[in-house]
Amino acid sequence: MANKTKCVKDNTKKYKTRPSPPFPANKCKGKTKKGNNGKMFKSKPDANGVHKWVAVVSVGATKTKATKPKAKKTTTKKRKSKKTKKTEPVSEKKSFFGLF
Repeated sequence: MANKTKCVKDNTKKYKTRPSPPFPANKCKGKTKKGNNGKMFKSKPDANGVHKWVAVVSVGATKTKATKPKAKKTTTKKRKSKKTKKTEPVSEKKSFFGLF
């Protein structure tokens, strides 16, 4: 028989202190569990095929409360005038050896 891995709670420090569930995600493939922070997580594979706990977004959590638009403050800003740099027309090319 093939050796099946079970989704068993791990009691090591690594699994107790993190916000995701205290289960190895690779042993709980495709399952949804409650995390240590109280939120729901689902074990999903990443691009390399390694399963990781991903937070499940509930339907009620996606709705946002209607907020009042903030009143715009009317302030006058002083604009700095741009100073134009006076340039002199180049009549002759100046070279390092200007005397020759």
